[in-house]
Amino acid sequence: PSPWPPGTKPVQQSPVNNLSFNQQLRQYLISGATIAEVLVNSINNLGGADLTNVKVVSISFDSVTFAPAGSFGGGLITVRLEDIVAIEAV
Repeated sequence: PSPWPPGTKPVQQSPVNNLSFNQQLRQYLISGATIAEVLVNSINNLGGADLTNVKVVSISFDSVTFAPAGSFGGGLITVRLEDIVAIEAV
């Protein structure tokens, strides 16, 4: 039996969730589209701030690097995929 109530699941993301974030972020990288907001786990995120109006500049197996929209590489922020809670499109 599951330790979780019916219809619920643990908060921690599984590798499958990380893969889907990876795929979604790759689409943003390819299109160059701006992401309205990236919600991150404040425990592991430096400063605990969510990212707003950012573009994906690179992706690795377990992390993604963002830059502020309209930036030419300044202010790059790298976040582990496991720390991303949600992505809100523009």
